[in-house]
Amino acid sequence: MSTSQYQLLSHVLTAFLAEETTIELNLPFVLEIIISHQLLTYSPSEENAEEAAVFRKWTVRLNALLQSKHVAVKCAAITLIRETCEQSSMLLVANIQTWSAQLLGLVLKTEAVIVQKEAIKTLSFIYQYTADKPELHREITSPNMSRFNSALLSLSQNRELLATALVALTINMEFFPSASRHAVDNCQKICLSHMDGTTYIDEDTVKAITRCLASLYQANLKANMVDQWKKTLLQVIGSVHASLDRLFDTVDEEFERFGALEGFSYSPLSVDYREAFPVLMRRVHMLEKCITVFTSTKTSIAVPMPVTHLLDLVCRIYNVYEGSLMREFKEKAEFNSLLSFLPSLHLGANKVLASIFYGSGQEMIRYSKLFSRLLLRLLSDYKQKSAIAKPLYSILLEDVKLTEAKQTNVMAPSHGNKSGKKRRLEITNSDALTVTSTLSAADSGIQLAALKVLQDLITTYGFSMENTMRSSIDSVLLTTILQITQMIETSNESLLLAKQGLYHCLLASVMHPIETQASILPHAMRIFTAGVNEQTQQLRAICLHGLSVCDLIIHPRLPPIQRAPVQPSSVTLLTTESHQTPTITPQPVISKVTKQEKAFGSAIVGSATEDEQKQTMLDTRVLQHAHTKELSTVSSSVQLEDPSSTDTHDVESGFSWNAVKKTNESITTLSLLDKSSTPNMNETAVNSIVISEKTTNVSSKTTNSSIVEEIAQNKPFNPILQSNISYSCDTIDEDDIMEIPEIDLAGPDSDEEN
Repeated sequence: MSTSQYQLLSHVLTAFLAEETTIELNLPFVLEIIISHQLLTYSPSEENAEEAAVFRKWTVRLNALLQSKHVAVKCAAITLIRETCEQSSMLLVANIQTWSAQLLGLVLKTEAVIVQKEAIKTLSFIYQYTADKPELHREITSPNMSRFNSALLSLSQNRELLATALVALTINMEFFPSASRHAVDNCQKICLSHMDGTTYIDEDTVKAITRCLASLYQANLKANMVDQWKKTLLQVIGSVHASLDRLFDTVDEEFERFGALEGFSYSPLSVDYREAFPVLMRRVHMLEKCITVFTSTKTSIAVPMPVTHLLDLVCRIYNVYEGSLMREFKEKAEFNSLLSFLPSLHLGANKVLASIFYGSGQEMIRYSKLFSRLLLRLLSDYKQKSAIAKPLYSILLEDVKLTEAKQTNVMAPSHGNKSGKKRRLEITNSDALTVTSTLSAADSGIQLAALKVLQDLITTYGFSMENTMRSSIDSVLLTTILQITQMIETSNESLLLAKQGLYHCLLASVMHPIETQASILPHAMRIFTAGVNEQTQQLRAICLHGLSVCDLIIHPRLPPIQRAPVQPSSVTLLTTESHQTPTITPQPVISKVTKQEKAFGSAIVGSATEDEQKQTMLDTRVLQHAHTKELSTVSSSVQLEDPSSTDTHDVESGFSWNAVKKTNESITTLSLLDKSSTPNMNETAVNSIVISEKTTNVSSKTTNSSIVEEIAQNKPFNPILQSNISYSCDTIDEDDIMEIPEIDLAGPDSDEEN
């Protein structure tokens, strides 16, 4: 731990945690400092006494705050203890016995709800830390786990602590199954009592209830874990069927149940459908969420998925639609009430079906035809449901618009006893003339809520709206944005929030266009371009994001394509004596001319030294004379190899051959020269050249000796042109003459073919 870090921790103790009256206000700032700088992650050095003293003061101060009588101070102390345990395992092990005993006492005693909630979270973290540490588990967790579970079961009767207690019980079932086995039955009763649908439960509590019910199988013996998991899931499915029996009482179902599943026992409901249907719908929704948790949560062992029972449940819900027949002697009002709940039932069935896909995977391929029929039927049933949004969007547009402010008459009522000059002075000096704004924002709360709902409506339903509805929404958005940007007093917070919501709605409209209507993309680009200069950072960020989205829509981009590097190929040469085909990989030719010299020409070459110029001229003349001798003396020794056995080379400067001679060598190495220094040759040059050893030695000796003498005497050197090349046969031996057969390029005549 560095000096600045433990000094900062000491400063936090003395400046922000010294007085209890200010701890509640300073707690967010203290947590931000500890988390940002990770002040508690470092272990104090044994040699440095100052660091150990700072950590000791920290733990002593937390213990003192934990004994405070003020609820806020005690809650802040528990929060700091949990943060200390999360960052420093050393401090956790050193104080685990003291902290666990004090926190368990707070859970068992009657304390404030917020204190007990924080104590349960911290104590659950401490016990979870000891799960893989046998010594700590034996000394700390085992003696106290039964008391902790009993306290959680009793605290779960409080609706405010229900979610926290069930989350802690779920953790105990997973990490300490044997110590939590006695609490399984009571925990299941608590979960089922809150899943009957008689009361409304928030989403977090529903999630905690379903996860706790799905984790109870872990507290059983290993031999019974699979059976317990499957039994609980089948009971949940049976409970859904029992609720559907009451809901579908007026429907002539085609579904026939064979071997009905046993469900959980619930208290009977009222005979009146107006009281029973809301309770049954909440119960079905919670049971369906429980099924999705069962089928999508990871299990500690392999369990069988009851796919058949799940599909029977889904198909039973899908088979009831608006075209279903009503049973005889049933009340028409109850049947109509059921039809009003069908979209919600079908949506829950869709979630169950998605969880089945997630849990079963490829095993569901055998039911592909069934699923296709079901989904097509659903699409056809809900194709004409666009009328649901019609009454909604008209109300939203009225709430989004800006209201017109009443214009005040700046001229005072004329009185007969006042002159015109005096009245003109009153009008000129009136402060009412400075008020030029004729528009003002509507009620900020209603307007912001309307903008949020409108954004969600465009995002989920914008692509399938009717033309008139979509054009009305877009025109209102554009008009309102232009009006609010022209207002003078835009520093009002409500106006800034309204402008932020309008920008979000405009971006949602751009990202979800309609096919049968022109997009508002050009107008949106102008608005976002002007909004880059807004006065707040949030508005500028939204406009920059919207401008980048518009730019990507207009100019779509593809990701870069990665290509494999081209490997250099090899040149194959043949010898006359051995008639073998050696493969020679071309080596890089060291040249005095660089890329910069090629680009700037003689300006760079002229800057070279005199020795380098002579050496370059010598190399050039040697290679050119050697090339001339080859053309005149070796033309009869040229043989072509099979094209498939050699590789081709694409060079920007063209094709030419340069034979670099080496004394007493039988193989001539080929290299490619630039067009500026070599004569032009036919581009269909041969792939390999067979040169006899005798001709190679003679040509190399004569060429080198003649060019060296010319350079030594400073004779002018004439460049070799194609017209200067002699193709006389005087220097060719009679043995080297090869008779070339005549080739008919026109091909065989038709008469000969016949």
